Amino acid sequence: MLKRVEKRFKFGSFEVGQFKYTGIDFKQWDDGSIEYDQKRYIEKIDPICISKDRRNDPSSPVTEPERRALRSLVGALQYAGVHTRPDLCAKIGEIQAMVTKACVSDLINCNKVLHEAKSNPVSLMVLPIQPREFTLCAFSDASFLSSKQSTAHQGTLVFGTTKEILENQRSVVAPIAWSSKKVVRVVRSTLSAEAAALSNTVDRLLWLRMLWAWIENPDCEWSNPEQVLEGENKAAVVTDCRSMYDILTRTAVPSCSEHRTTIECLLIRERLKANCDIRWVSSQAMLADCLTKSMDSSTLRECLRTGRYSLFDEDKVLKQRADSRQRLKWIREQISVPNPENHQQETEQQSVSPVRTEVINSSAEVTQDFWESGPGNQVRRIHVVPRRERFVPIGVTGCPVAISELSASRETRVKGSKPVRDFWTGTRGSAPFPHTWIGETIFFKRQFSSREKV
Repeated sequence: MLKRVEKRFKFGSFEVGQFKYTGIDFKQWDDGSIEYDQKRYIEKIDPICISKDRRNDPSSPVTEPERRALRSLVGALQYAGVHTRPDLCAKIGEIQAMVTKACVSDLINCNKVLHEAKSNPVSLMVLPIQPREFTLCAFSDASFLSSKQSTAHQGTLVFGTTKEILENQRSVVAPIAWSSKKVVRVVRSTLSAEAAALSNTVDRLLWLRMLWAWIENPDCEWSNPEQVLEGENKAAVVTDCRSMYDILTRTAVPSCSEHRTTIECLLIRERLKANCDIRWVSSQAMLADCLTKSMDSSTLRECLRTGRYSLFDEDKVLKQRADSRQRLKWIREQISVPNPENHQQETEQQSVSPVRTEVINSSAEVTQDFWESGPGNQVRRIHVVPRRERFVPIGVTGCPVAISELSASRETRVKGSKPVRDFWTGTRGSAPFPHTWIGETIFFKRQFSSREKV
């Protein structure tokens, strides 16, 4: 097929596995996962030169050369925001809206956004998910009035995930699409802005679901989306607006003083009948929050780094405190929350842990790390030699199965600490611990479909 494509379309070059395309670095790992980022692209962007005298007068209008430099920097940042940096979209959009009437303070703010982008690199991961388990989850948020403009802004963030996310279980999440823009019409309240944003999010989600259904079956009846989506896995739309959630989940006629908002809510409710749930999370756990206003983006970046999310947050401290430290703590805890489906598996792990502890303690007899198989679909690497980095099986001999048969998930059990679940694929796979450690790293064999086995 590639040969046929090359005969019809001319390619400047053809690369496989790891390459750079339109300023984006792509790399495919052994398990099929894809990592992509624009770290090198962002590092090459130069800040705007601002003299000390100009900095001392931040309200002074910019000169035309400074305006051209501002347009250039905003354009470079916007290219990164559209492709790999959703955490910067709202900040870039606010500066972009000020270009025609920019002051020196806008030049300074633009340099700060560039500094933030360089100081907080982000890599996006596309992880393998079985087609029968795949679904979509969209986050919708809106800000009634931004800090600098009297217009409402909306943010949409769509993740590819598994259907377990609807069962309040921690699930793999991979970003698929996002947007940060103004609400195209005048709105009178926060509820009206949330309704407009949610309506656009639902439209985009339904389109992506239909696209996925067509990819699975090109002969599907795409002219009848309700019928097609009824046979797909249920999707979810997430909002942090409790009043909006109440309106959409009650069976009674919505009660709202703004009649246009009431009509919008009824339309959203109708579209959600296409096998889609509306879910609510607290504002502290809303991942699309930083797509609507200039704010700390650490929560979204941490979720992208861990690649896991849970819809429900029941931590009382998090509900009471909205600071970024608590939100980061909640996101990190998603990789170590026990999974109900793996209760039996974890029970087996606990039953063998005393024996394994004795093996680790007897380092006088065992002088090097070794592999073990089981129980169940587990493959374990026992670490008796103190190490600092997390363990990655690439290039290590003696593994009981081929690396391609391992899923991207792993569990690191440091002696004396709680287990940590994350992914071993990508550049973050060998991230260091703050101290040396011994213990074990648990990998899991992939579950192949009947077609893959053939």
